[in-house]
Amino acid sequence: MKNTKVLINKLSFLNDIIVKYDIKSTNISPRKYSQFIHLFSSLKDFRIKKKCSYKLENLMLIIFLAKMAEEGDSCTSIARYAYLKKDELFSYGILEKNEDGEIMIPSHDCFRYFLMNFDSNELKEAFINRIVKFMNN
Repeated sequence: MKNTKVLINKLSFLNDIIVKYDIKSTNISPRKYSQFIHLFSSLKDFRIKKKCSYKLENLMLIIFLAKMAEEGDSCTSIARYAYLKKDELFSYGILEKNEDGEIMIPSHDCFRYFLMNFDSNELKEAFINRIVKFMNN
C-alpha cells in the first residue's frame, strides 16, 4: 500500500512538471507514466545498502527532473534544485525526513558519487527498452 502511494505521488509530481513546462503529453495515461517511472526502479543498485540514505530511483528522478527544469548542468546545480524544491519533492515522497523531522536533501557529493559509479550502459538499455514498451502500448 505504501509503495503504491509513493509511486502515485511520483507520477503526480512528474505530471505537474510536464504541465508546468508545457511538455506535450497528449494521450499519455497515468499507466504510461508508471511504466516510465519504473525505468529507474529496475536499475541495479551498486551502492552498499547499509550506507544508503536515498533510494536509487529517487536520485535518478531528481536528476531527471533537474535536467527537465534546465537546472542539472552539474552535481552542484542538481543538489541546489533538490534544495529549492525540497518541500515539493517531499510532498511527493521523493525526499524523506530524518529522525529529527528535517527533510533530507542529497548533497552535490552524493550526486557526484552516484553519477561517477553508475553504469550508464545499464540506464541506456533500460531506457531504450522502456521507451519501446511505452510507445507500443
